[in-house]
Parts: sequence; C-alpha cells; structure tokens
Amino acid sequence: MKLNKDDTSGAMQVVIPVKSLTAAKARLSATLNSEERECLARYMLEDVLAATGSAEGVTEVFIVSSDSQVDAIAKMYGAQLIADTAGNLNGALQEAAAQLMAQGAQELLILHADVPLVTSAGIDGFIQQHRKFSGGDLRISLIAAEADGGTNALILNPPDALVPVFGKDSCRRFLQAAKKYGIDVQVVQNKEMALDIDRPDDLLSLLAVSENKSKTSNYLEKINVFARFENASGLPNQTTLLAGQVV
Repeated sequence: MKLNKDDTSGAMQVVIPVKSLTAAKARLSATLNSEERECLARYMLEDVLAATGSAEGVTEVFIVSSDSQVDAIAKMYGAQLIADTAGNLNGALQEAAAQLMAQGAQELLILHADVPLVTSAGIDGFIQQHRKFSGGDLRISLIAAEADGGTNALILNPPDALVPVFGKDSCRRFLQAAKKYGIDVQVVQNKEMALDIDRPDDLLSLLAVSENKSKTSNYLEKINVFARFENASGLPNQTTLLAGQVV
C-alpha cells in the first residue's frame, strides 16, 4: 500500500465487511463441517487482505466486523478495524462510509471477503477503470457476482453516493437506484472478483482454476474437498475439472 494521509487526492480506501467467522458460510454445511467453514472463511479473508494490501492504488484497508478474531487477522495484514455497531451488513457499511467521509475520504471501494481469486492487479485494474469512467460527480462502478445477481465489489464517488443494498439481486437494485437518483454507473467485468464462495458448486469452480495458488484453494485441497463431490450424481470429478471442462 502507498499511504500518504496528507494527500487524499486519488486515495482509495477499501472497506471489507466480515461477519463472525464461526457463523460464516452456512450454505456450505452440506459439504463442510463448522470447523472447516470457519477455516474457509479465514483463508478467504486472508487472500483478500493480501491482495488489497499489495495493490498500488489502495491507500488504506478497513475491516468492518464485530468479531475479535477478525480484528486479529486484520492487524496481521496492516488493516484497521471499524466496529460493526449496526448489527447488519448494509447498516454497518453505511456507518463506515460516513465515518471515512468525516475523515476526508472522497471515494470508497467496498470489497467482500469471500472472493479468494482476487489479485492486487485486478483491484488496481478495477480502480483504474472507475477513474477513467467519464461520469459526473456522482458515480459508481460495480462487479456483479456470477451466480446470484449479487455485487462483489463496488466503488462509490462519493462514499455515500448510494445507500448500500448488498444481498441477493443487489446488482439490479444498485443499477435501479443509480438510475432513480441520476448517478452515473458502469458494470465492470472481472472474472476473479465475480466468483464468490457461497454454494458447493462455487468450491468446484474455485478449484477448477489451475493457476490459482490462493490459501483458500490450498486449504480445500488439503481437506480433499474433491472427494466429497466425486461420484455424486451430475457432478464432475477432479480430472474433468482440471481438464478445463468446467468454468
């Protein structure tokens, strides 16, 4: 990170919301036990923190959470904690945006913690595309989730340009809100950040990326997640995935 707190021009703060690790990824309970889901959430967060921490276009990284374990992980990567006092995702993000604006933030990147394929180059590319976007003073750029119509990454100028509406089908709702309030918007294509891990099929999609060396993938390989899918009706085996027939 290139940090100069005395110069806010071109400064991009990143906010990563994180729920309690022990309660994370309940939709994977048919495939992973509670301990494995907690480990998965931790490694995904570490992958995201590693990418944001080495992105040239990022000045500061903030974690929004009420989990002390998350705070400890954040400190390992030089990120700062914003306590979640709202008790819900969108309320916590709205409070974080207000707090950072009060400190002089002019733009804000919200990035979810379950996109383990994210890279520093991908983050920098997203920031550059946003800044080249010939929108007005109110503008947003977003990356949609590939599966459920959600939103995995969102840049706002200014940080309170829109009230957060993250969740299922949020991409459509962000676009509708932008149109309603006259905010310029662009949807950016980024395969790395489009894959979020919520469902068992997402685990297969992640492991199908042969060049992926993330902590998350290493962990899934260590616990041999493939074996839990092989021989299941309609699901590919490891050889098929690595041959590139599943994308």
